[in-house]
Amino acid sequence: LMAAAAWAQSAAERVGRLVAEKDCFGLVRVLDTVPRDSLDPLLRDVANVMTCNYFNRNDDACRLARRLISRRQQQLGLDNTFGIASLIPLNLARQGRYAQAADMAESLHAQAIDAGAPQATADGLRSLGSYYRVLADVGDICRQLHAGGRDLSVSFFYDRRAQAGSEGAFLTMNGQVNGVATYVGLDTGASLNVISSADADRMRLIRLNYYIDVRG
Repeated sequence: LMAAAAWAQSAAERVGRLVAEKDCFGLVRVLDTVPRDSLDPLLRDVANVMTCNYFNRNDDACRLARRLISRRQQQLGLDNTFGIASLIPLNLARQGRYAQAADMAESLHAQAIDAGAPQATADGLRSLGSYYRVLADVGDICRQLHAGGRDLSVSFFYDRRAQAGSEGAFLTMNGQVNGVATYVGLDTGASLNVISSADADRMRLIRLNYYIDVRG
């Protein structure tokens, strides 16, 4: 019994550390091997929401986030509750459901103000709602390029120029935007897709009336 209790505590500590580090690859590996009843329900639910969100399981992320908030809002606390809730419009937007995402983010912003959430939390939700509202007004901008159910082969090469002298290299592929040839860097950890103003003009991209703050 003591060994089992120690093992369960060790598993909970590992999951807690991975949640804090936002290591979703590590979380998936641990959650696949740890019995459900060995983890605190709150910790398990947070880990499941994080992994679904990270790996673009959009419907599951929305469903689990709503369930987590409905069941464990008091345990989460105010700021964490809105942090989890903000994943819902994010995952709606990933499916091209921008109007729904905007409605949800705007509703969360109003709730955050009423609940006395930190100003940064409320400001983030307001910005999210504005962003998705702009995209919703554009129309159908989320289109699948290829039919599902088949494998696609994509050639790439390593480009060291973008790393400014460091040891790393970007996975890079030859692509097109509006028929204009360009290199495309594949950065799996990127929070935003970035293009220069000159390239945007060259590829005849439409500029939207929205600005994104970038820090780093």
